[in-house]
Amino acid sequence: MAAPAFRTNGRFLASIGLEVAYATALSTPVLVSVLQVLSQTARTISRDLGYAQEWQADAEFFLQILKGIGMISVQADSDIGSDLIAYQ
Repeated sequence: MAAPAFRTNGRFLASIGLEVAYATALSTPVLVSVLQVLSQTARTISRDLGYAQEWQADAEFFLQILKGIGMISVQADSDIGSDLIAYQ
């Protein structure tokens, strides 16, 4: 997973990424939280570099997109009590 960082003029500068081991299962709420932190970090770096445009990021929507294109699937786990994410 990655989030973009932008320059003052709005041009892409770099990406800030996070890697999770393939076999790691994360609950949906944890994954949404991680995506929000990743996005907030990219926003902070972009702002520090002078990017002043509106920041648009929606972790739950991004998660839905990943599910929709088959990048991840949700599996119920009754022992834990929440759904788990399995990466394809």
